[in-house]
Parts: sequence; structure tokens; C-alpha cells
Amino acid sequence: MRKALTALSLVSFAFFLYGNDWPDTIVNGQETDYAKYQGVVALIMDTTAGMGLCTATLIDPEVLLTAGHCVYNREGDDLILDAVSDPSLLTIYNGAKISSSPSIAQATQVIKHPDWDGYLETLGYKDDLSLIKLDRRITELEIYGLRQEPQSEVGDTGVIVGYGVTSDTASDSGVHRWGTAEILEYWNSAFGKDLVVGNPSSGCFGDSGGPFFTVQNGRTVIEGVTSYGGDCSPEEGGHYMPTLAFMDFINEAFQSLTGHGLDQICGNGIRESGETCDGDSVDCGILGPYASGTSAPCNNDCSGYLTTVCNEVICGDGIREGTEICDRDSQSCDKFGDYADWLWAPCQSDCMGFDTTYCWDAAKATCGNGMLEGLEECDDGNLNDNDDCTASCKNAYCGDGIINTLREECDWAEKTYQGFFCTADCAKAFSDDQDENNSGSGGGCSLSTL
Repeated sequence: MRKALTALSLVSFAFFLYGNDWPDTIVNGQETDYAKYQGVVALIMDTTAGMGLCTATLIDPEVLLTAGHCVYNREGDDLILDAVSDPSLLTIYNGAKISSSPSIAQATQVIKHPDWDGYLETLGYKDDLSLIKLDRRITELEIYGLRQEPQSEVGDTGVIVGYGVTSDTASDSGVHRWGTAEILEYWNSAFGKDLVVGNPSSGCFGDSGGPFFTVQNGRTVIEGVTSYGGDCSPEEGGHYMPTLAFMDFINEAFQSLTGHGLDQICGNGIRESGETCDGDSVDCGILGPYASGTSAPCNNDCSGYLTTVCNEVICGDGIREGTEICDRDSQSCDKFGDYADWLWAPCQSDCMGFDTTYCWDAAKATCGNGMLEGLEECDDGNLNDNDDCTASCKNAYCGDGIINTLREECDWAEKTYQGFFCTADCAKAFSDDQDENNSGSGGGCSLSTL
């Protein structure tokens, strides 16, 4: 006869009988002290036969995966539990010992496999699976994904986790324990789907609905869900529902409960399609006008980061913080394009950039229009070289190669001018030959200025 690994009518008695002096072992396992596998929680069922205990696993912040008989259970002709019709019969606990832990959630909706009728005795194992939606999102605990192809092979090892007793004669349920186990047998046929797991550890009463974890692509995933066992023997092993074989049902039920697929689970630590974040955090400084140094966590729906923990920066205080590009400072216009380097672009009023309306594009400058534009050094409104601003809108000076006839006789940039040397102050000077000719005719000095 099959024995469901559900601790019925034993939970409250175990609390009073053992208090806090619980044995250390799942069968041949050890206590976790709730330092790991925190997404594996306890499920307390209010049945007509008394209070019962199962184990369940978070596959979404608001969805648990567990066994079908943990939500819908018959003993003989009596239906002792129907949480599908009345989800309030299920309460969720967590922690190292549920005797000292408050409840963390209540069930609001339950979907069992359509072929599960509440009997474990019927040949075929009856698709003993269910999903539970909670009344709150549990974002503080781990979320686990499901095994994808390929299926693990016989002989591969994993971990079982649960709140069950340590032997079929013990009444020490309610402690979070784990143990290593291997796949002893796997089959998927018309008679049913079964994954047999044991050696050196095995599940026992109260571990029903708990996970058999394996590792895939570096992630801990659920490969099986505890269904039943014989006498909690590690050698014989416990029987688990292989999640891969039931993926169609799990996907459909999950979609019905959440409105999204298993590939869009907010809270599983994987950024998937449509998510901005998932379990990660970023420095507030990259999110907007916030000071750096504080981490903003991902929000509960993975749509963005929680900026309420960030300290806002003040635009205009002269301190460049967060995403501010500037704050009361200026930059030379030539950093933003073909602008004069002596023009300056001030910081915008929102500190998100520099205002280049104060800069002029050299390519669009019109010399002679009386407006200082582009790379113009001056613009006096004319194109006359005989003033302080040349016809090319440059400041006039001796040596610029342009003869200002009103105040220059020559321009020394030309070296000579009409046979004369041009001095550094743009005046004509005699050459040596001219000086000799002048001397022969009674001329003056050897180098004189006209």
C-alpha cells in the first residue's frame, strides 16, 4: 500500500512533544537552520481528519508547486481535504522550525492536475501535482525554476528538502531539513510517470510536495515533486512526480494563476523578456537626479528600480551628482561643434546638458552683417580693410598681410614692398642699393625711413 508523505494529525502534537529539541535529521539528512533552500516552505492543511503538514516550493513570488494530495485528499470514501474549493484551508509557514515561526501567506486559489482524484492507491500515480496562488508576493525568499530538457539520468544526484519526519515511526516534523539523494529509477509510460529518488537520503511523512533539486546550467531547479513512499527507506527511495513530464499542465496552470508564462517570472533572479530588472540592484546615481552611493533594489513587479531609497540631488547647488551632466558650470563652445573657442555654453536649468544657443556655427557666419558669429573675431558691419576689422572679420594688426592704407605704408609679412623693406611697424625702409644711390647724389643716412 502506498503511503503519502503527508504528516496528518501529527503536527500540533509534535510541537508540544518535542518543543525545540528536534532530532537532526530528513531521513539521513540534516537541518538547514534555514540558511539555504529558503524558497522551500511548509504547508499546513486544515483537514477533516486533523491538521496536516506538507512541503511546497516557490516557483514565483506568489505561486507554490506541491503535490496534488496536499490540496485534495481522500481517505477511503471520505474527502478529508478540498482546498481547490476552499483555499483558506491552506496556510504557509517558513523558517528553520515552523513551531516558532509565524505564517507568511494564505492560499487564495488552487489548481490540481485534472486527473488527480485524491487517491494514491490507484495504479498510475494519478498525476499528483498542484499549484497554489498566495495572497501576497513573497519577494524575500528564493524562487526556483523547473528542469528543462534533458532529463537527468539514473545515477545522477540531487537534493531533497522538506519539513517531514526523520523516520516512519517518528513524530518530529516541522523542521527544515535537506539531504543528498540519487535517481534510482525513472519511467514515463501510459501507466504513469514516476521518478524514484533515494540513497543516502529519503523523504518521509511531511515531505510530500517538496522538491527534488538538481543543477542545470548552474541553477538549482526542481526536477521532481515528492508524492509518496513505502516505509521512508533510502534504499527503496521515495516516488516523485517528474516536472518535465508534467510541463504542459504546470505551464497552463501557472498562466491561469499569474497571467504570464514560466518564462516571465519576476523574482527568479533572471532578467527575462519585458523585465527591467529581477532581483538585482543598481547605484542610485545612474537612475536619475539621485546621489551615488546608495543601491536601489528592483521593485516587486520587475518593471524598474525602487528609487524611494535614493537621495535626490539638487540642480543648481554647484555639485555634479547622479545623472547631472553639469551644475552651474560652463564649457567652451568648440567642444560641441564648429564653434568659436572663446564662446561659452552655460549649464541648462535642469543640469542635463549645456545650452549651445550661446554658440555660433562658423559655417553660418556672415562677415559684414554687424553680428559676431562663428569664428569671427570682429564684425563692424562693413567689408573695409582700412579699419580695425578686416574684410574677413579678423582683428587688423601689422603683419596680417593686409595693408591698411590709412595707417600702414606696407605690411612686414610681405618682407619687401615695391622695392623697399617693410619694418616691424609696417613702415617703408631703404635697401642698401637705394642708400648708395642716395649717398651719391648727396643723399642722407644709409638706412632711413621715408
